[in-house]
Amino acid sequence: MCGNKMSEGMDVLDEMDLFWYERLRPVLPSGVLRAMGRFGYGIAKDMVRLSLMGFQEFPEASRGYVLEKVLSIIRRARIEKDVLKELMRYMDDEEIEEIRKEVRLNQGPLL
Repeated sequence: MCGNKMSEGMDVLDEMDLFWYERLRPVLPSGVLRAMGRFGYGIAKDMVRLSLMGFQEFPEASRGYVLEKVLSIIRRARIEKDVLKELMRYMDDEEIEEIRKEVRLNQGPLL
């Protein structure tokens, strides 16, 4: 990426920070809603940053970070069971059982 485009990219990231602190953060009440908004906005900002670096998708090394942020949003919203039920709607019994076995092996009997 040439210097000018990188500079333009940094401007976009700076604008995103400014938008968060000046526009979004003040209208979100402190606590859970603000934290969820920050996690979601942080993911969007990372997508822009990675795109500016030439990535077409999240690199494998960043997937854990994204998963952590998404899980934080789900936990703060207290929708773990709803999310799990929705995901399971798209899985067959074999896939569900495979995940149960993997969880039991890694963390003991949970399901």
